[in-house]
Amino acid sequence: MRFFFKLLSLAALSVACLSACQGGDREYKQPSGYRVTLYLMGGEFPDGTADRVHGGILQPTAMKNVPNLLPGDPYLSYDRPFAAWNTDPYGYGDDYTPETIIDKHVTLYAIYGVYVWDESSLMNMECGNPDVVYVLSNDIIISAGNPWEPLCQDPNTPFEGKLYGDGHTIAYTTRSNYRMPDNSGLFAYASGANIGDLIIEADTTGSSAAGGVVAVADNSVIDKVRVTGTVTAGTETGSGKAGGVAGSITDSKILNCSFGAMDDHGDVSTLGSSSSAGGIVGKAVDSVIKNSGSDATISASSNNSSAGGVVGYLESGAISNCLHAGYVTTENGVRLMAGGIAGRIEEGSEVSFCYADTVVRAPETTANTSAGGIAGYVSDSSIRASVHAGVMVTGNQSGRIAGSCTSGLSNNFARRDTLVNYKTVDDGGVNGTGVAHSAMRKSESFYSDRLGWDFRLYWIYPDHYLFPRLEWEENDLNKFIEIDTADELYDMRDDMYGWYVLVDDIDLSGTTWKSIGGVDNFFYGLLDGNGKTIRNMSGSGAIFSYAGGTKVHDLNLTNVSSYGSGIFDHGQFVHLEYVHVTGETVEGGIAGTLDMSGYISYCSFDGDTHMDESVIGEHHVGGLLGSLENGIVTYSHSTGVAGANSKNDAAYAGGFIGRANNVTAVNNYCLTDAYASGGYISNAGGMFGRLTSSIVVDAYAFGDVYGDIHDFSEDSGYYPSTSTLTPTAGGFVGYAENSDIRNCAALGSRMEAQYYDITDTADIQSRASSFTADGTDNSYTNIYSDHNAELIADTTAGENGSYVDAANASGDFFKNDLGLDFERTWRMPVSGDIRSYPVFQWNRDLVTPADGDEWYWFGIQKVYEEF
Repeated sequence: MRFFFKLLSLAALSVACLSACQGGDREYKQPSGYRVTLYLMGGEFPDGTADRVHGGILQPTAMKNVPNLLPGDPYLSYDRPFAAWNTDPYGYGDDYTPETIIDKHVTLYAIYGVYVWDESSLMNMECGNPDVVYVLSNDIIISAGNPWEPLCQDPNTPFEGKLYGDGHTIAYTTRSNYRMPDNSGLFAYASGANIGDLIIEADTTGSSAAGGVVAVADNSVIDKVRVTGTVTAGTETGSGKAGGVAGSITDSKILNCSFGAMDDHGDVSTLGSSSSAGGIVGKAVDSVIKNSGSDATISASSNNSSAGGVVGYLESGAISNCLHAGYVTTENGVRLMAGGIAGRIEEGSEVSFCYADTVVRAPETTANTSAGGIAGYVSDSSIRASVHAGVMVTGNQSGRIAGSCTSGLSNNFARRDTLVNYKTVDDGGVNGTGVAHSAMRKSESFYSDRLGWDFRLYWIYPDHYLFPRLEWEENDLNKFIEIDTADELYDMRDDMYGWYVLVDDIDLSGTTWKSIGGVDNFFYGLLDGNGKTIRNMSGSGAIFSYAGGTKVHDLNLTNVSSYGSGIFDHGQFVHLEYVHVTGETVEGGIAGTLDMSGYISYCSFDGDTHMDESVIGEHHVGGLLGSLENGIVTYSHSTGVAGANSKNDAAYAGGFIGRANNVTAVNNYCLTDAYASGGYISNAGGMFGRLTSSIVVDAYAFGDVYGDIHDFSEDSGYYPSTSTLTPTAGGFVGYAENSDIRNCAALGSRMEAQYYDITDTADIQSRASSFTADGTDNSYTNIYSDHNAELIADTTAGENGSYVDAANASGDFFKNDLGLDFERTWRMPVSGDIRSYPVFQWNRDLVTPADGDEWYWFGIQKVYEEF
């Protein structure tokens, strides 16, 4: 995209000294550059492309060869660096910002400044002086062992000048064991300041306010600043305002800024009541946030707190053409407000043309708590032409677009399958208009035609990218590498930050796959399967051994034979959508161990996954995932066998997930036999081996379950502690603690747990139950198990719920009694299908395969028939 400009006149300024005082007491100094009068207008080139004028087009070096109109006057000031184009010859006007199309004559002046090149010169920048202009000439990396003292900590002498980074980086940390600044950031206070073209890597904490650039600002402009890192504000007893760019702003503008990155997410958090946390700004009053975005985790805790992907609390302001991708959470209090773009908007504020691919979480049972895909709490304000594409929103008052809101919503859309308090919802009001997820993905026309977004100025849709991004990100996003051979797939390890897309099916027959990444070398890139299939992968591990922030979607992996998992062996912050695996794996069908806020949606595994006793240490094996920590799983299933066999440690095996902690799982099913044989703990469950601090809604498990403790002999050299020998087998969960399970059924026919009493400890007993074999502090709502299930154990006193005849359970049971959503999510199989239980509406029929479905049919037919 390109815009053209017409040069109408060019005149050099005389460098004669102007000593007169103009404009009150302001004493003007000698002009330091030249002026250029331009008429800028939007338009298109003959090839149909169009664009705006970028700031770089106006750099003085671009004018070097234009003849002098006034002989003898210099075009460049070589003794001082160029800082910016300004509408005032002395820098007191507005900087030219390329986010604006100028459609009239405008005279711009080149403003020059003073170099800042190291930590000492950075610390010596003046506070309280509106005349100073600084230009960064080097990257400045301040050692984390030398905590940064924020500049301009006196509110009476804030930073009032200009700082231009010239694309350089400042890295600093204010975390200290000795002192926490009240207001923390690169600057504590700024007023009338202009800060731009800068990269900041921040690790900053303030007891009152914190921002990557500035803690508190008024009447200031921050433009083209990219921030990564961690920002925290507040204390247990005092409120905080934290933003990736600024903590608190008044009468200010944030333009073309970002916090976090797609491969380095970043965190913003606050403590204390009445706190506000935002990906860009914590609290904004009478201010504008435009053309900015955040890929970060945002959280606020305690009473009356708000958290938003872009702004936590917006009062009398505007947010437009902004985005957030990540997580927003509020907890530990009442009147909590969370939103994908803004947590709370009031007093005539407006959110428009914004996009959120955000998981928004607030307590669903706490009074006056609101959560929305775009904004949580909306009062006397509006949201229009915005889109929420996240998988989940929870809160006492919640909706796909807004939480608490009675008016001011127009032309907003959300993906139809977004779960609001774990259920899909009807269109209208706070839920906006529902759209199929497929219609939102890779579809510029949806956003331009239905919402009127400007893809010539603010937005772009890079090739192969799932959702729209901001125009200034174009150079970072047009980097997909096409793969259509086995060698090119193997070469992904050459760029651990690369973005890759399959353009053809790949057969790995006859090759030995070596996993990408290692414990000290994570893969941080992206893999778009593009609906293609990788067949016959055989080797020592998954596609990725270690991965962080990685997204994999639209990929089929069939007939895998891996001494590892299918996609990831170990992952952090990973996202998996529309990924389907068949074959034989170790630890997990899709992934082994995932933690730190990953989510899995529309995924499946059909096959066997085992971990035998040759693997030393704790085992957690699941049909879909071995272990999941702090994650979300929706619309997924597994079929086959999952088994863990640890000779000297704990063994957890689940038909769906082996071990799950702090997990939310909604709309899932599994048809997987599970067994666990452990050294001192053995938990086996039809759905989960071990489940702690989690929420499970709308799920069922068909599968037989077995658990035991190894029968050790004196020759083994291993004598377990008799106080911890706890073999369990549960139709749904082997062991559950502090978890909430709703609308779930365990329909397996046999649960067996064995304890071999080699130490003559008669009071140790094996446990089996048709739903949960063992656990404590759990909540059960509307759960069922098969009343004909065979239970074999020393004790069968676990949780069973209501009974149902699983062999004869019809669609009416799943729809009316269990409460599965047959309108939007579930269906019964078609006639001739080898299954007789509910499947997802988008699942393929297991009848004679249609053309193009052979890979799927022959990959799983044997698994289903044997099951």
